[in-house]
Amino acid sequence: MDEEQDITQTIAIPELSQRRQTDLPSSVTVNDSDTNTISHNTNVGAVVARIEGILEQVIDALAAGQELSIAFCTRKSARRASNATSEQVHFPGRNKQEAIKFARILLILQLSHDALVSGTVLTKRHIFYQHQDLFEKQREVDELVDDIAFTLGISRGDLNIVAASKGVLAGPLTIGLQDGSTLNPCLGDLGVAIPSILVVEKDAVFRSLCSSQFWRVSLSGPGVLVTAKGYPDLTTRSFLNFVSTRYPQLPILGLFDYDPDGVKIRQCYQYGSDRLSHESDLGTETLQWLGIKSTHLFRDYTGDSVAATLSRSFITSTSCRNPVSYMSTRERNAAISTLKKIANHSHNEAEVSESTHELQLMLVLGVKAEIEWLDESGDLFSWLDGTNNESTLSRGIYPHSPLIFTKFYILDIESFNRIIMAPKLTEDEIDDLIYFSRAGEQGDLIESIKALAERENASPAEIVAAAQDASNKSTCLHMATGNGHLEIVRQLIQYFENRPKEQKQAFLDEANEAGNTGLHWAALGGHLDVIKLLLEQGASPALANEQNYVPLDLAYFNHKNDVAEYFLSTAKKLEDANQEEGGLEAAVGSVEIEEEGDKSEEKKETL
Repeated sequence: MDEEQDITQTIAIPELSQRRQTDLPSSVTVNDSDTNTISHNTNVGAVVARIEGILEQVIDALAAGQELSIAFCTRKSARRASNATSEQVHFPGRNKQEAIKFARILLILQLSHDALVSGTVLTKRHIFYQHQDLFEKQREVDELVDDIAFTLGISRGDLNIVAASKGVLAGPLTIGLQDGSTLNPCLGDLGVAIPSILVVEKDAVFRSLCSSQFWRVSLSGPGVLVTAKGYPDLTTRSFLNFVSTRYPQLPILGLFDYDPDGVKIRQCYQYGSDRLSHESDLGTETLQWLGIKSTHLFRDYTGDSVAATLSRSFITSTSCRNPVSYMSTRERNAAISTLKKIANHSHNEAEVSESTHELQLMLVLGVKAEIEWLDESGDLFSWLDGTNNESTLSRGIYPHSPLIFTKFYILDIESFNRIIMAPKLTEDEIDDLIYFSRAGEQGDLIESIKALAERENASPAEIVAAAQDASNKSTCLHMATGNGHLEIVRQLIQYFENRPKEQKQAFLDEANEAGNTGLHWAALGGHLDVIKLLLEQGASPALANEQNYVPLDLAYFNHKNDVAEYFLSTAKKLEDANQEEGGLEAAVGSVEIEEEGDKSEEKKETL
């Protein structure tokens, strides 16, 4: 088994420490999304001792020339039997798969040991990216880490391995929780008042501003940076809502891409998502839109002012400062959809007018720009501190904020869910729902959803909507449709029958990280019965993924001819239904642009 033995060449057995503590607590309360709490984990010595015990057994077997083995128990086996016993994973083992599994387990134990001894924290995503050849898929890391923790009888947080956080903030402030505890306190520092909170759409921009310490040395004074890495999760929204409600004078500013998704992400921060409309009370309506706006696109260096540019009788994409990008068909459709709904989100006429105007310009010009475009050097520091923005950032400073600075750190906002969060599903509970949907275990799925709904005092639809795979944003519907489990798909849709029409539509068309909907996955797998059900229930066949492929494309490229033929046979019917609503042409015809001096209407503009 030369191939299997080669695996060990890349795995170093860690140096064993002399600390030996064998008693592990029967339960732990570590919140693994709070990296600061993990760094003060009092169970470190006991966990290190347990891991070293396993590694010593491996070393002893290796020295004796015996087959290597590790006792291992999975959460799935425990779900099926009340007294699940551990299995032995061997090396070289019975086959290549077992040898690879052994190597993966040994590597994770090594990485966890090193992290515990050094006091560092690893993310599951980091482990995958550093060892892609061994793990192949992120899911392999996710499942093995959780199963190793289960085998050891501890929390994943006790391994100093956490899930990649969704919402994070930068800025040394102390947050007091309702249970009397605090997050990242630093005693002895009187601190200073926070002048503002800056919300940025993307993690890359957040990291750039952190590295330049913008939060500390900005001309407007120290502030707090927040990002949810795209569309905000419920906890990030809850955090901002809590701050804005408790301290309304504290300015909260937002920086988003100039594209339809940027507008929708800003609206999600302010008013909540369409999918979770029942959580709209967790919005932050006071968030001020800092950029990117059309005025920033029309900056040029020919001497014309922005006002002069916008007052022209006509504007084209050539009026924009290069380099700009051009909108895809998917983005145009998203802009039109947002335009239709925009008045439903806000009662602030000025805000509705501004958002409408920006979306209309996007459609007419067909251009978009990312946040990084604002500064040609790639560093937003100078742009944010520029003369045009200094007054904006400094406006309305709240000098007596009880949120005080202590020292710099990055905090996972997911820890805030101890204050406000419903329904509160653990990662293991979400994993169970995802697994049951993928494996076709309808009875277990229904039972779990029912139990969680009763515990959280929520509807089954809310539980299903909250269950999203952290690694790729796939839902229970994705898993069921992708694996052809027709009855589970039917059951999931049934949960939304008594919900608002918009919620059901959002559930059917929910896209994962790659932009694929449940219909995409069903088409990819060639599950015709599932596709028929989804279309009957109103799933949208024209939505494109990040590669600009609609479900029909995936069926065609993967030789699912019966599925492709079905899509084509129903295309005329779908087209007729679309034309009844006016289609794309009617939506574009409704775009109006107000100019200085008069009001003109661009009807049926060719996009």
